[in-house]
Amino acid sequence: SGKYALSAEHSRGDVAVSYEVQVATAGLAPGVERDVEVPARLPLVIPAAGTLRLRTTGDVDVRCRVLDGAGRLVAESSEVGDDWNCGLAEPIAAGEYALVLESEALLPGRSRVSVTMPAPRDVGALQDGRTYDVGAGVLSASIPPAPGDAIVEVALEAPIAFSCAVEDEAGRLAWRASAVKRCEAAVATGGRSWRLRAWTQDGTTGATARVAIRPVSPLERGRIREGGAARARIERPGRYRTGEGIRCLAGALHGLLAPCGPLASLDSGEVLFLAGGGEGRVALEDVPADLDRRPDEVLTLDHAPRLERQVSRRSAVHLVEVRTPAGRRGAPACEIDGGVRAFADGACFAASGATTSSIVRLRADVPIEARVRRVGAALPPPARLGPGRHPLDVPEGGGLYRLPDGPARAELLLPPSAWAVLLVGGAAVDLCAPSDALQSCRLEAPRGADVAVFAPAERRAEATIVALASPPPPPELAGVREDAFALPGSAAWRIPSAPAERRLEVDGAARCAVALDDGTRIAACAAALPPGVGGEVRIDHPAGPVRAAVWPASEPLARLGRPVPTGAPRALAEGEAAPLQGDLTDLGIELPAEAVVHVEADAGSCALLSGGALVVLEGRGAGCRLARLLPAGKHRLLVRAFAGAPLSGAARWVAERVELLAEGVGPERWAAPGDARLFRFRVASQGRVGLGIREDAEALECSVADGAGRTVGVGCQQLLGLAPGDYVLAVAAPAGAPPMRFRPVLVGLAGSEIGVPPDYLRDLFGRIGGQP
Repeated sequence: SGKYALSAEHSRGDVAVSYEVQVATAGLAPGVERDVEVPARLPLVIPAAGTLRLRTTGDVDVRCRVLDGAGRLVAESSEVGDDWNCGLAEPIAAGEYALVLESEALLPGRSRVSVTMPAPRDVGALQDGRTYDVGAGVLSASIPPAPGDAIVEVALEAPIAFSCAVEDEAGRLAWRASAVKRCEAAVATGGRSWRLRAWTQDGTTGATARVAIRPVSPLERGRIREGGAARARIERPGRYRTGEGIRCLAGALHGLLAPCGPLASLDSGEVLFLAGGGEGRVALEDVPADLDRRPDEVLTLDHAPRLERQVSRRSAVHLVEVRTPAGRRGAPACEIDGGVRAFADGACFAASGATTSSIVRLRADVPIEARVRRVGAALPPPARLGPGRHPLDVPEGGGLYRLPDGPARAELLLPPSAWAVLLVGGAAVDLCAPSDALQSCRLEAPRGADVAVFAPAERRAEATIVALASPPPPPELAGVREDAFALPGSAAWRIPSAPAERRLEVDGAARCAVALDDGTRIAACAAALPPGVGGEVRIDHPAGPVRAAVWPASEPLARLGRPVPTGAPRALAEGEAAPLQGDLTDLGIELPAEAVVHVEADAGSCALLSGGALVVLEGRGAGCRLARLLPAGKHRLLVRAFAGAPLSGAARWVAERVELLAEGVGPERWAAPGDARLFRFRVASQGRVGLGIREDAEALECSVADGAGRTVGVGCQQLLGLAPGDYVLAVAAPAGAPPMRFRPVLVGLAGSEIGVPPDYLRDLFGRIGGQP
């Protein structure tokens, strides 16, 4: 916001010169109104927290959605009353969003979008019995503080539907309701300021306020006194039967009481209860999940943890598998207190030690339906396995196998859907989660341990047991570590805990297993490390170089392993070879215009920086060969020694103009061994884009990245759902391949929610010699 001046000058000195001036914005912000072609995706900027009012007008049947920066749905509307246009009025935080406009009838057209954020009208403290005018402007009233140990219950009632929200003293949204005739909330104010906001979609109505103070007393024999609230202490986490119309607040001295009846997930600690309509009863009856009789179930999960106590008649390993539908956005999380867990795409797995009772916690980053499967694997007495190879006939309920007394490794070949859990002293310390196919699994124990195997489909497995010498403590990995291994083998590093979130990446390993101290297991060479949690990473590696790095998530330049030099780099002209010497060579690249830059270095590791940010880090001692699209300006190439080996050889770069691809079959291009060709293409509106590469041999490697450099698709035959904007297609030839001819093919750049018909794609790719 602010005042600006537009100055226009002309070579004729403003004599008989006419001007045409237009001021416009590509996106939307409060106070902006513009015509758009539907379907469309528009940036929406909210400068400060408040109530967003958005309306469309026109002849197109419009559905609108507001998404945050991570793509999560914030608000949506498809019609207002009998009108086919969309309209919404919702509280929203400051930030950058996207407004997605879609045609309900799948027919394009024009619509006018207006965005406003009316300033709230402060009416002071909410007064019992007073009637307030609620309309397009936002009514804002403070919630009276509760004296002593009490809860404030407030409500607004109106003859027509309106919307309301409750905010804490920092202005954060605590709760909201849309299209209601009665808005009610109960708050334990705890000496803090809370506010109630109310507004309508259209028109104005009178809303009568109700304010009541509910004193808190101990819950006695499950009874809440009439006109009051109650406090109880939960000794054991789980899922409890409460009662109809009950609201509660757990684990906090102040906050909003949320509906928690007739069942609620409650952690150990104090809980406040409030009944609607006066006196109420709270059963507080523990409702456990019986693993001996519990079938699979579909649960709706969100960010609020779902707690449940699981029980089995005999001591068993409790197993939980959570899966979300394929292609759905949202990741489930699961945990068994004191157990171990592992994650996969759209799935989570958790296991306990041997027990008859366990506490499971389930949640998801966005609301989503998930299928939950629980098993209580009641295990027989252990069968001892000595060093060597063993075929295993797994009993129906699961098998238990004892490893040698000293340190040992179990290498298992497991059938589909099978679990393997490593137990030490009866506690779960590691697991291999079930897979849809035959899988190999490796578990290592520092001392005598048992392996529990549960195989519900094919009840057989194979185990190779290796007795190990007592290993020394693994070295610490707290920054960058580089090694050149002469022979294939394995290695392990201890990762200390740190107060901030970090990233782990291992480059050059054949396989990685990350075991965090909180019980999380990650079978990947890249992982996010949560704050305050340490762990251990174990790798299998071939003969050759390996690079492992742990760095703060907020400091990506820490991946370099050394600070960026403060002085100016040596300017390197295009096509010039700069000698590589010592342990670091710092070179500058300057581009007069946007271009694809090809970098080659004969030794070391290469880091390409643009605008002070790390673009790419590649190479493990043998140099690098990079191709990146860079904007006009100055950039930096750092070539540093790998694993202490001095630099040698030279570095050089060349640039080429980035080619813009159009719809259809592109012209023939060539790719040299180890080279990459980059192309830009533009998508006009939300839709499905078909990508194909015509080549003599299926040896090329392709990827598509968005304008921020994030990879959105991998493969040389793809059908992508893309938002409007610019994208980069990279086509690379492997180093060992011969020079290759290829032709890029793009279909659907105009964008369409209807998508590119599959039979059209099959016909097109068939004619150009590829497969869709």
